[in-house]
Amino acid sequence: MTTICLIIAIAVFVGYNLPIALKYGIQRSISATYNLFDDPWRKSLYSWFIVGIGIPLAIAFSKPIGIAAGILLCIDFAAPSCRRDKLQEFLHTFGANAGMGLGMVALIVYYHQWLPVFAFIIFTVASIRFKMKNHTYWIETLAFAIVVLGIIINKL
Repeated sequence: MTTICLIIAIAVFVGYNLPIALKYGIQRSISATYNLFDDPWRKSLYSWFIVGIGIPLAIAFSKPIGIAAGILLCIDFAAPSCRRDKLQEFLHTFGANAGMGLGMVALIVYYHQWLPVFAFIIFTVASIRFKMKNHTYWIETLAFAIVVLGIIINKL
């Protein structure tokens, strides 16, 4: 089941991000891709993308903190754009950051993977501090890659 969930999460991540990056370029964040589209069907792709990675990763972790990380990430399904109002902005930011953060905590607690989490923290701080272009996008992408690789290393 872990293998299937990881394949789904990777396919959804790449299948959503790659065509958008090729057509529109790298955006400031993955959620900023939501605002590239006008019609409701295309906008809904972002929400399904979030569910398509959040739920499979929660199942692949299959431990409480990892499940919580995937579920928190899925908050973005209901709050895809933080441009609407303060509540949606809070839910969007909280869901994304708490989901990524708990994913990193799960790697430490369950798999003792301090080094990749430490590298993620250093990258995050440096990219923000030195104002790396589109740093949020790269932080989100690196978080996904580290979590997926962590699960692969420890469960497969």
